[in-house]
Amino acid sequence: MAKKGGSKQKKMDTRVNFTPMVDMMMLLITFFMLCTTLSKPQAMQLTMPSNDENMSKEDKSVTKASYTITLFLGAEDKIYYVEGLPDYENPDCIKETTWGKDGVRKLLIEHITEDGFSPVAKVMMAKKKLDEKKEKMGDKMSKEDYEKQLSDIRNGKSD
Repeated sequence: MAKKGGSKQKKMDTRVNFTPMVDMMMLLITFFMLCTTLSKPQAMQLTMPSNDENMSKEDKSVTKASYTITLFLGAEDKIYYVEGLPDYENPDCIKETTWGKDGVRKLLIEHITEDGFSPVAKVMMAKKKLDEKKEKMGDKMSKEDYEKQLSDIRNGKSD
């Protein structure tokens, strides 16, 4: 019998070690879990329609014209607004304002209703009084009590 010539090639081990990848994934998972729990979500307070049973369905979502400001967001960071209900027949009722404290913020704070007051300014003054009260009381006012009174101000249940 003849011996076949040639050499046997040694096969290379093609296994990949995933241990460092598992360690890295655990670190990433831990990092993202901590980051998401530490960041507080930002939410805007909304005024919802009335829950009064005596009101008709249409009247629950109706607001007074003096309490209404309609904002139109335009291209190139422009803001247009109409105080009261918009008159779509008359384009002169639309006014332009800007972003920031001298624009839309000032408009909302200085908006006077038919009652002769500014709802936003009234809420800001009530919050300022509550903050002053909390400073005077110090540790006597709990965080829960402060949050409850602040919620009452936002919901219109407080003077």
